[in-house]
Amino acid sequence: MYEQLQELESSQWYLQEDYGRLLLEHSTWASHYRVEKVAEEELGMQAPGLAQIKVLPR
Repeated sequence: MYEQLQELESSQWYLQEDYGRLLLEHSTWASHYRVEKVAEEELGMQAPGLAQIKVLPR
């Protein structure tokens, strides 16, 4: 049983390491800078100018 415990603890360590890596990758892909860059470069989007913004009354 001790050997099995060692194997499970080792597996847990690798899974935690992978999880941390995935969290970092997720935050990189979802960063505001990257989303804005993709929107501009790949989708041709741009932020509206002040003259294009309209505020609607309630």
